[in-house]
Amino acid sequence: MPRINEKVPVALLPFAVALLGAALYLARALQNVRGRTSFLDEGLYQYKGWLYATHRALPFADYAPWTNHMPLSYLIPGYFQKWFGPDLAVGRYLSLGFALLFLVGLWLTARRWGGDWLAAGAVWAVALNLASIKIYSMGLPQAAVACMLVWTLFLTLDAGRPPWQIALAGVLSGLMVMTRLNMALALPVVLGYIWWQHGLKKAGLYLGAAALTTGGLHLLFWPGILKLWAAWLPRSLTPFLDPWRMFIEGSNLHEQAPSTPFWEYLLYTGESIRLHFLALVSALLAWALWPAKSNWKSDAQRAAAVFLSLLLGVLFLAHVWVSFFGGFCVSCILLYEAYFDYLGLLLFAVVFQAIRVSVLPLWRKATFLALVLFVFVGVNFAAYSDMLRRGWAKYVPVVVPRAVVSVFPFQETTRQGVFPPAKLWSLLNFTVLGILLTVLLAGVWILYRGGFERRWKMYLVGLPLLIGGLLSPTAVLGSGNDFFACSGYNVPAAYREAGATLNALIPSGARVAWVGRIPAIFLYLPEVDVYPPQLNHYHSFWISEDDETLYRFSRWNESLGRRWMEEADYTLIEEAWLEEAWVQDALQSAGLQEIAVSPPPEPCRETSRIHVFAPTP
Repeated sequence: MPRINEKVPVALLPFAVALLGAALYLARALQNVRGRTSFLDEGLYQYKGWLYATHRALPFADYAPWTNHMPLSYLIPGYFQKWFGPDLAVGRYLSLGFALLFLVGLWLTARRWGGDWLAAGAVWAVALNLASIKIYSMGLPQAAVACMLVWTLFLTLDAGRPPWQIALAGVLSGLMVMTRLNMALALPVVLGYIWWQHGLKKAGLYLGAAALTTGGLHLLFWPGILKLWAAWLPRSLTPFLDPWRMFIEGSNLHEQAPSTPFWEYLLYTGESIRLHFLALVSALLAWALWPAKSNWKSDAQRAAAVFLSLLLGVLFLAHVWVSFFGGFCVSCILLYEAYFDYLGLLLFAVVFQAIRVSVLPLWRKATFLALVLFVFVGVNFAAYSDMLRRGWAKYVPVVVPRAVVSVFPFQETTRQGVFPPAKLWSLLNFTVLGILLTVLLAGVWILYRGGFERRWKMYLVGLPLLIGGLLSPTAVLGSGNDFFACSGYNVPAAYREAGATLNALIPSGARVAWVGRIPAIFLYLPEVDVYPPQLNHYHSFWISEDDETLYRFSRWNESLGRRWMEEADYTLIEEAWLEEAWVQDALQSAGLQEIAVSPPPEPCRETSRIHVFAPTP
């Protein structure tokens, strides 16, 4: 009888640890599927997708819903809504499926470069990051895009990849771009890496597969899809796209919004690290402790590290620019990072074995300490509000008296971009506290500078990640800044209840005017005809008198809102917007009376109740 290999259980241990991390991820994700409120974007992807999949509307058509993203971001969830029945939970379970496929791709790619234990660590880093779990558990395209990108990397990232894998990576890249246009910047970076690592022939194969995929899908939506490109490309360089541009006198509400205070940019810079701590700090550690050329095991390892660094840098900076300076919401960076933050985990897996801390020059060690200070101050500044609300701030040492802020000339929150006093004091306190802790770390470093290489690496690299892992499930890091928490309730079930109430009242084929930010409610009114521009709420609302042009390009204004209330068989208004001045005036002008109120689709938000109005008999 052959002897049992005693090493087998040990070899399987990191796999078991990774599997346990995936199980933890699944358990937390299932909780979030039930306990998260919906919001505008999620409802738009799901309901517009259902309209497109059932051919009740066409993407990019005039007078149709505003297709302001690539068509697959709507059609992928839309067909699942068609196959399994329109329901908020369908889109969320679809995202959960993509997230699990993403975890498998992440584990395989990290394992190739960093071994079994670092691959298991990458899975646990995602499982501990509640911020990413929340995003990947909602009916948003982040999980699908992350899945496509990580499998593209698995198929291309290493020497000797066979041609069929390169071609398949091109197809996935094309699908990724046709899901979210913002990921188009990844294609030239991946193409450059394939050319560098695999040669011109395989680069051409990748480019051809990606071009055929994107080109073929473009033909399906031609020429309406040019509206999307016209919105993104500068007019001075693309005058031939003018027929698909909306030329109108007026402005949208975003252009009239007050300027963002400067402290908010600082806040969301800190938040961007705080809520994606393990992934981004892994990248920062890899860059700060970047190995000398002689320490790389192979040219392929160094090429992979350079490629991942460039890809992460390009995507991060591009999305920061769009969020902070592109007219979008500053806080959107927290959602955008979920498309690519895990690149930091892969970068760390590639670089880790080549790190040699003891041979780093003094300026590199100083860079590392400055990095520790930057991360500590930024994260704690961003976390201050959450810690204060939960009573945790009292445990943070006070090294700067609050009275110190009185020496500064600004003391009030204004729209000109100054710090409110509490934020200013928080920043000063955490900065000084961070300097003291950094000096302490430097002292320990100097004291033990004769230690072994393994001790250096475990202390300087492992300790920040260990602390981050322990704090990720807490309000200090990943569980903070939670706008959509509705724990203790089954939100999809609440939507079904509210939808059933409305569906019993409103007959099939009824024309419906709408004012609200939860368009997911229309998944439960599948046979009504809503005025498409209103689905995007005030994001598509303009101050303009050109009703016809606005309507044709899927926008609306107050005049159209009033007209549709007069034409519609029913008007549905989310309670949060019921007291808007123009809404109240339009209800009176149209002679509408309230006939019913639905239960709140979001049970932890009473103002989500839907008020139903109809013409006076």
